[in-house]
Amino acid sequence: MKYYEVSAKCGHVGRNNYIIKKFYVKAETGEDAAEIVINKPRVKHHRKDVIIDTKKITEDEYIQGIKEMKEDMYFQVHCKQEQIRCEAVNECEIFREVKEEPIKYKKSRMGQQLRNEMLEKEWKRYQSRR
Repeated sequence: MKYYEVSAKCGHVGRNNYIIKKFYVKAETGEDAAEIVINKPRVKHHRKDVIIDTKKITEDEYIQGIKEMKEDMYFQVHCKQEQIRCEAVNECEIFREVKEEPIKYKKSRMGQQLRNEMLEKEWKRYQSRR
């Protein structure tokens, strides 16, 4: 097993905001380490760019990193209110999420309108039979 330090975007710091935290994991490869971190609590799972950096470290750095994680108040609290009460996050550590561009289609999509027109025609046919 090898040891890795993985920097990832974490949440629970406000809408469209994130905080960067370091996780220390054991894994065979850097990709495995990143996958382990993505599945951890508090990490922004739905983002494509959640992993910022993966770095191979020594066993001593790993042990020191685990101790730092245990001392970090951000990982000790269980809810947003407790996080605010304990001041687990400094305002200067919070970053704003860059908004992704929406997908632009070549044709205008009017599926909902077509569906409603079809339902209206069926309703008229149903009413005429009565």
